[in-house]
Amino acid sequence: MKTTSCPSPLFSTYCFASGGQPSCISRVCGMRTFPPPREPSCTSRRMKLRPSRADVRIARGLRLRSLRLGLTGMADVVEFHRLTQGAQAKGVHLEGVDGLWQPFIVEYKRGRLRHEEGYEIQLCAQALCLEEVLHVQIDSGSLFYGKTRRRLDIAFSKDLRSRTEAAAARLHELLGLNITPKAASGPKCEQCSLVDLCLPKVTGTKRIVEKYLAEAINDKE
Repeated sequence: MKTTSCPSPLFSTYCFASGGQPSCISRVCGMRTFPPPREPSCTSRRMKLRPSRADVRIARGLRLRSLRLGLTGMADVVEFHRLTQGAQAKGVHLEGVDGLWQPFIVEYKRGRLRHEEGYEIQLCAQALCLEEVLHVQIDSGSLFYGKTRRRLDIAFSKDLRSRTEAAAARLHELLGLNITPKAASGPKCEQCSLVDLCLPKVTGTKRIVEKYLAEAINDKE
């Protein structure tokens, strides 16, 4: 979630999508805030499962939601691993497939393998959503980095779950204040898909508005 590193892109997308009015379409690095739906967003009937191996089924673009956290979103990939008899982990039943299956979320990211708190919290948020819908505990997931084509396994520890819940609460707090936070301008901004919305070089500095406008006019001339 972007609330863990820079909240400005979150709020900018919220305002861009809703015209500054309360809305359910605020994008938060893959997760959104929403009014509670009447029924779950991911059930076995709605999953399009593709066999990968005899003991693995894969669902892509699986919609998620959490009424408790007030979030909804979509997982890139959810792998369902068949549990062997006598396994300690609790699994779920999948329609049309025998046995019990353990969910394992995989989130795709650009660049090289590295630890990013925001990515790990996003992954954990997806797990919390899926746990709530499927009534099963998910202990870990993975971040897959395209540059190195390697996975980074993330354990959903008690600490990570607490930080994820705190980020979700902070998200709703920011939206309730209806005040755009200052951007934390830095090198990462140039690669952010929301840079044109939050304008970190403008909102993240102490530049005077008149000076900024004068520079913008000179650039056009």
